[in-house]
Amino acid sequence: MITDMDAYKELDDCVHRCTRCDLNATCETKMVAGGNPKGHILIVMDAPRPEEVQHKRPLCYEDGLYLQSAMIQAKFEHGDCFITYCVCCTLPEARQLKIEECGECFTHLWKTITCFNPRLILTVGQTATGILCKSQKSISSLQGVLHKIGPYKVLPISHPCYMRTKGTRLQVKNYVQTLTMARKSVFA
Repeated sequence: MITDMDAYKELDDCVHRCTRCDLNATCETKMVAGGNPKGHILIVMDAPRPEEVQHKRPLCYEDGLYLQSAMIQAKFEHGDCFITYCVCCTLPEARQLKIEECGECFTHLWKTITCFNPRLILTVGQTATGILCKSQKSISSLQGVLHKIGPYKVLPISHPCYMRTKGTRLQVKNYVQTLTMARKSVFA
């Protein structure tokens, strides 16, 4: 839950003026976060999609809708989450963000985390997990394994694109179970 809205607004303004990384050269618009600023779970995605920026709403594209569906199955409620990104620039084309592209943006991400002070952070996919958990391991080996990063609990999950296109029935079942466990750990 964001406890210092002034600090968050200052961060949002800083991000929109930022020109520190190469992604800024091809980025038309930026998005820091969305969702419920009073939620208790912070979801960290790789980069905002153009659809999210256009509609000013996170997770409003095919993979995002898949994640929302899995979260509904896991009994998440509408106000449980706030969503942020490893980088706030939209990518010029649909692709996986590389960890090395996130270096300049880590300060923004960490400030978002500290402004939000979540009970739990869900990292979505390889990039977000690699950035926060400082791990080169595959997401499949890290999914569902709780990590402690500073004062925060971090739970990695697979990217919804992978689950939607390549996930087996068992993997999808485990995905929903991991999300269920995550929600219960916060709201038990």
